[in-house]
Amino acid sequence: MPFKKLEFIFPWRSYQETFINNISKHIDDNHLHVVAPPGSGKTILGIEIVRQIGKKTLVLAPTLTVRNQWENRLQTFFVENELFNDFSFDINNPKAITFSTYQSLHAFYKKFENKADYYAFFESENIDAIVLDEAHHLKNAWWTCLFELKRDNNLTIVALTATPPYDSDAFEVSKYFRLCGDIDEEIAVPKLVKEGDLCPHQDFVYFSKPDEKQIHFIFEYRMKISNFIDELKLNTEFISFINNHRFLKSTEHSLNDIYSNPEYFSAILIFLNAIHQEIPKENLYILGFEKKEKVEFPAFTNDWAEVLFQNLLVVDRLNLIEKEPFLNDLETKLRRLNIFENKKVDLIGDKQLYRSLSNSPSKLFSIVDIISNEYRNLKTDLRAVVLTDYIKKEFKITEDKAIHSIDRLGVIPIFQHLRISAIPKQEIAVLTGTLVIIHKNNIEAFGKVEPFENYSFIPFESDTDFVEIVPRVGANHLVNTMTKMFELGNFKILIGTKSLLGEGWDAPSINTLVLASFVGSYVSSNQMRGRAIRTQKGNINKTGNIWHLVCLDPTDAKGGKDIETLKRRFDAFVGVSNSEKNHIESGIDRLNLPDNFSDVDLKSLNDAMLSQSENRGILKEKWHHAIGLGTGMSREIKQYYQGDEPYETEKAKRLMMWFAIVF
Repeated sequence: MPFKKLEFIFPWRSYQETFINNISKHIDDNHLHVVAPPGSGKTILGIEIVRQIGKKTLVLAPTLTVRNQWENRLQTFFVENELFNDFSFDINNPKAITFSTYQSLHAFYKKFENKADYYAFFESENIDAIVLDEAHHLKNAWWTCLFELKRDNNLTIVALTATPPYDSDAFEVSKYFRLCGDIDEEIAVPKLVKEGDLCPHQDFVYFSKPDEKQIHFIFEYRMKISNFIDELKLNTEFISFINNHRFLKSTEHSLNDIYSNPEYFSAILIFLNAIHQEIPKENLYILGFEKKEKVEFPAFTNDWAEVLFQNLLVVDRLNLIEKEPFLNDLETKLRRLNIFENKKVDLIGDKQLYRSLSNSPSKLFSIVDIISNEYRNLKTDLRAVVLTDYIKKEFKITEDKAIHSIDRLGVIPIFQHLRISAIPKQEIAVLTGTLVIIHKNNIEAFGKVEPFENYSFIPFESDTDFVEIVPRVGANHLVNTMTKMFELGNFKILIGTKSLLGEGWDAPSINTLVLASFVGSYVSSNQMRGRAIRTQKGNINKTGNIWHLVCLDPTDAKGGKDIETLKRRFDAFVGVSNSEKNHIESGIDRLNLPDNFSDVDLKSLNDAMLSQSENRGILKEKWHHAIGLGTGMSREIKQYYQGDEPYETEKAKRLMMWFAIVF
């Protein structure tokens, strides 16, 4: 068997050796699901798993770059003095190990009109194992061809990922675990820091406030909803509609519907109480209140209004068909207020306000503050990367005097703000899939890595101290060349898109990362964090600062949707606490942020963050001390309901108990 030629030629790390010794135990059910952070050597562990399984294997990766890394690691770490030739990049012509991508498999699957021929191909080629690298990518349509293959061909499935899609919706998470199986082994971040495979690192949050335009938008948004609800409380037609609802007019015949959705019934009663209409005691008994119990109703808040409208316009609409003209008119009003879209009522402003705050231009000034401070602290040692979602090329021609009026977050807006800051211009560069910019003083350094004749250098429109690099036909090494220049320190601040640099890109020198991305999830956030926490060969003192940007909602004492989203993502981030007790914890509480932002002095809070970020030596000591104390990691675990009674019945009972407790 060709796998006998493979053997890891270097010493294993202790955590890797522990994992390797357990492979046979985990794989006996034809599943092995491994979670390990970036930098843990997942690819090398994956090859060792394939070697031990000893079956003809298809390895699937999310990109060509990652696919090629598998073959490179195989030849570099598992053979000496000769190449391992029993591999293929072509799924049509598989060998002992075939390296491909999810896209290629999906295209291969679609070629077969008769899917039975697709399954037969794997059987005839004796492909008995599939490795799913960065398995979190299977949230999209690619999973279908794999799940059916697994079901019909009894394959061994190996799933490797740094980031299970914990914050996806339940259906996506269900698909993921149905294909990948339960997690068998999880390599924790502290183990990698202890072994020197990840560097000591810390997360920081830098806060900003919306500009006047955004504040006006937020207050106007809140006010128009408040006015609408106030008008509704005086609207005799709506009040009559509610009073004639079957829950009130035919209560005895509607008990099944009420018990299956007591929150809906509660919203109706709370609305009627808000307009000072007396609620019959019988209706309260239905919700579990005792006959002599005094009931204190909550206010008819936006949350309760949202429950009411969502049920009237979506959940219960078919039961209210005789009132369709009235409901259609109500729907039109909500749509005009931009609070009803895609069958979802949103009176809290989750979507609109989150988009406004997460993309706030105030974050452009935050980035300048952060990078300027890091440059003052690290000087020539700085290697900073700023990752964002979009390029925003329309701001290329913005003149210096107009830069502070840019109202969008993106690569070019960030570049424009940094180039007019006090940071030396030649330290700044841009790297995206379609736009690459360096300072003209770095052209000579570029030529030492790449032949000049393969590229054109075009002066940047709004500042001729910079040039755009445009590749000619056949030149496709820009990412590698720019990465080498960054590693060498030809420039020290690199601005790019998360799509290009957020996953799979490797620049071990990064010691400062600013996440200026508002699109994505825990998965993409954790992948981006992984760029900054890798160790750098020859630099034993490397530490990583990861900066998160938050724009606060001035109408919400808790800070608003921007920080709420960040808190949710932090539930699965692991790091050292900011407290005097040096614990390693998950969750945002380890940063000791305020719970209430109403009276917080943001400048003092940000200054404290900047000051703390300068103490990199102390950060290293905190990690090493904390590793000795142990960890305090947690993650919410959701399970399928397994009760004896129907789920909706049990849910109704619990909601009634909740209503009684709250009120």
